[in-house]
Formats: sequence, structure tokens, C-alpha cells
Amino acid sequence: MEYQKKYAIPKLQNEFLLIGWDRGYKNIQLFYKDRLIETIQNASQLKKGLRIQDQELHTIDLKFSESPMAIDVIFDGIHCASNVSHPFKEMKKFSPIFWMIAIFGLLASAFELAVNLDYPLAFKIVLIIDTPIVLAYFISAIFISKVKPWAFWLGFTTYAIVFLISILGFVLTLNSFLFGINFIIRLTFLIFMIRMIKTVLNVSKHKKYINYTGEDLNLLDN
Repeated sequence: MEYQKKYAIPKLQNEFLLIGWDRGYKNIQLFYKDRLIETIQNASQLKKGLRIQDQELHTIDLKFSESPMAIDVIFDGIHCASNVSHPFKEMKKFSPIFWMIAIFGLLASAFELAVNLDYPLAFKIVLIIDTPIVLAYFISAIFISKVKPWAFWLGFTTYAIVFLISILGFVLTLNSFLFGINFIIRLTFLIFMIRMIKTVLNVSKHKKYINYTGEDLNLLDN
């Protein structure tokens, strides 16, 4: 075998699966404690994903990651820390979207405050309402990059409430043009967030294993 890589087994402390292969991902072999588990001759099986059953390690899923290309290994539904598609790494990718929402929210709030500058009561109401909302967005953006599931739920819940209130507000004003633009933009962000939920739930599931493998956790900061 020209290449080898060790994969820490999440549920077993300081235990590793060794995968070796020849150039072009040919003749892929899986070893556990010097025991050959499986030999994979056709690497194309890993494009869609390959499931292997083993008496000791139970269910092993192997799949090629997209960018960069590598073999990701999942044991009983739990990712190895070095996987390219590890939920921690996927969640970090959500941070820019929340930064966009936070910045747009700050600009919108600044505009509202400027409009109501000559109306002290309205200015105060806008300030009281918008400050915690914008603050929640910025907190979410910061801590999502640190892979904190609660930060996602804070941002998602805040955004969903603001979305419903804003839609109701535009309906009451009967401005169909502004309503259409506002609805499309806000709905697009909401759809992105809804699609993130599965990954965030996966992060919560992986939290209890990440400090148990003995693997270099700095890999998750890449």
C-alpha cells in the first residue's frame, strides 16, 4: 500500500481504523488491530457511499468527500474527527450567513433610527426592539463559528420571529411590491436556516465523542 491513514474510532478511546490504498484509491484495505476487515477493489463504490458490517466495530460507512477529495469514515452514525464532512466543519460554514443577517439587521436598524430621529418616542421604541434582535444575530454569528449549537437556535428563533412579524407588518400596510421583495429575501435566508437544522442536530450528537478519541482536534479548525 502506497498510502495509509489512521481514523480514530469515536466510541473507543485511543482505538484506530487503518485504511491503506494504492495510487488512485485502488486496492483499498481496512485494518483494525492488524485484522483485515475488508478489501475494496472498486473505489467508485465510495462515491455514493459503502456500508461495511463488522462484528467488533459494527457499522462502518465510507464515502468520498467532495472538496478536498478524501475518504470519510463514519462509525455507527458518528463521524471521525478528521472527516472533511464532519458536522463541526459543516456548521462552521454557516457563520457567514449569520454575519450577513447581523450586518443587514444593523443597517436596517440604523435606517429606522435615522428616520425616527425627530420622534423621541418612536426612536426609543425602535431602539428597545432592535437592539436585542441585532445583538442576538451578532452573538449567533460569533459562536456558530465556534460550533455552539445554542448559537444557531438563538439566531434561528430570533430570525423566525422577526420574519413572521415583518410579514404581518407588510401585509397590514398593503404594499404588495415591498412585501414581495421583502418576503423573497427573508424566505431565502429562512430556507437556508431550515436546511442547517440537520447538521446542527448532528453536532449535538457528536459533542460527547469529540474529546474521547485522542485524535488531534485542531483538525476541526481547518
